[in-house]
Amino acid sequence: MNLKLLKKENHRRLEKSWRGKSKYGPLGRWWYGSTQWSKVAPAALGTGVVAEVMDDDCGC
Repeated sequence: MNLKLLKKENHRRLEKSWRGKSKYGPLGRWWYGSTQWSKVAPAALGTGVVAEVMDDDCGC
């Protein structure tokens, strides 16, 4: 089941080189092979953790 529509070139380069262009490395595979929401989730989580650490109200 595909969650993301890809251009043919990007799809092919996730697994192997295509038309003289090399296979994507780990970062390229993550960027082109992941859905948008999965790219935003780690940043959102990190932002929430930083906000919680910086919060002066202990909540104890």
